Amino acid sequence: MTSLMNTSRELSRRGHRVVIFAPKPARKEAITEDFGGLNVVLVPGIKAPYYPDIRLTRPFNGFVWKALREMKVDLLHFHVPFTLGAECIFDGKLLKKPVVGTFHTFFGEEEYLKIAGKGNSKFLKRLVWRYCLLFYNRCRAVVSPSRYTGEELVRQGLRMNPEIIPNGVLFDETAPREADVLSVREKYGLTENTALFVGRVSREKSIDILLRAARIAGESLPDFRLLIVGDGPAMEESKALAAELNLGEKAVFAGMIPHRELLKSGIFQASKLFVTASKSENQPMTILEAMLFGLPVVGVNQRGIPEMVDGNGILAGADDPAAVAGACLSLLRDGDLRERMGERSTILAKSYDIRATTDQMEKLYERLLAA
Repeated sequence: MTSLMNTSRELSRRGHRVVIFAPKPARKEAITEDFGGLNVVLVPGIKAPYYPDIRLTRPFNGFVWKALREMKVDLLHFHVPFTLGAECIFDGKLLKKPVVGTFHTFFGEEEYLKIAGKGNSKFLKRLVWRYCLLFYNRCRAVVSPSRYTGEELVRQGLRMNPEIIPNGVLFDETAPREADVLSVREKYGLTENTALFVGRVSREKSIDILLRAARIAGESLPDFRLLIVGDGPAMEESKALAAELNLGEKAVFAGMIPHRELLKSGIFQASKLFVTASKSENQPMTILEAMLFGLPVVGVNQRGIPEMVDGNGILAGADDPAAVAGACLSLLRDGDLRERMGERSTILAKSYDIRATTDQMEKLYERLLAA
């Protein structure tokens, strides 16, 4: 998770010792690796049966407990309410250390339940929310990146007011630099009318809506391009839909590009706007990084997205390819509007500087330790 790594690196730069525990493909033993100066312990895990990209570790792992005790940790912080999250809460209680939980993902909402074939199940939605709250109501503090998500957590039964701490972006590493934009355009067959999406290629990201919007936009703007950067479980069905819609070169699947390589690749500079049709977003890092590069944003009026679009883009209706296409066309056809909104994106992005967001996280940690 980009936001976790950004914050961890900034805390480490300030002199704090940060150790990250994460699941890895099944092996007999845990291993410790260095990720850009961060100490990461990879714990053996297995694929979750309900979601292909989630890995589950053995709950209450003796290795993790022993490692935490030997490290003499001051505070524990989990980011996903699964087996390592349960380990975090259990070990925090044994060690008598404060536990913080960050809520990133609406696992109990329709977009995720559809993956298990249960998108319309109100019972399952309530059950998943109760499951999540079993974790977060056992924390000393809960962090939410957006106001909307914080309010939704309370509506669903969180017994404390969450701390609103946005995700942070690395300004020094992601500042625009000279890049061979022409090479990028040639490689992917891009034009002056390219809309960019970066993220997981999965059903909850509504890639199908983007592809249908691309067909509509392409009918009015023949050189329209939709560049999709990322990979995921819905890649093959997304490519099949693109073929069914006869998108041809209008839909470009770039696949997965390592994060740091992506930021330096020139892809953001080669694009005219960032677009997402996802209804499941809390506060996506991909939008923050697009804003940092001065791209206007087209998103849908759902969950945390409206908090990120304030004079720097256009909100469309959810599940409405025509509205998404219309928003893209408005920005592509009006250079002055696109420039104004791009400048506004750059201004807004400054409030997500990793130094400012880590200040907030550091103060929360200090307050909990002092208490």
